[in-house]
Amino acid sequence: MLEADERFLERLRIEIEPIVGPRTALGAVGLERDHDAGPVRLVVELVGPTGTFEVKADGETLVEAIGALPARIAEARLAASFREVVQRTTF
Repeated sequence: MLEADERFLERLRIEIEPIVGPRTALGAVGLERDHDAGPVRLVVELVGPTGTFEVKADGETLVEAIGALPARIAEARLAASFREVVQRTTF
């Protein structure tokens, strides 16, 4: 990975930490792309009460992937909260 990508991911971690919310920890943050051209994928690992899960945000450009990331994190947190409620109420 390029040094610029590593610096970008460190800044991204700082920016998305508040989005992750309570009771969920931010794990690994990764960037998948071909440096010549093509789509970009951001991969964020979240660790919550119901386990660890990955959030993936895709885009044709890095800007598109970043724009999709908050919605993907919110969807994943909602799904994790639902699983937690179901686990508590299932006998």
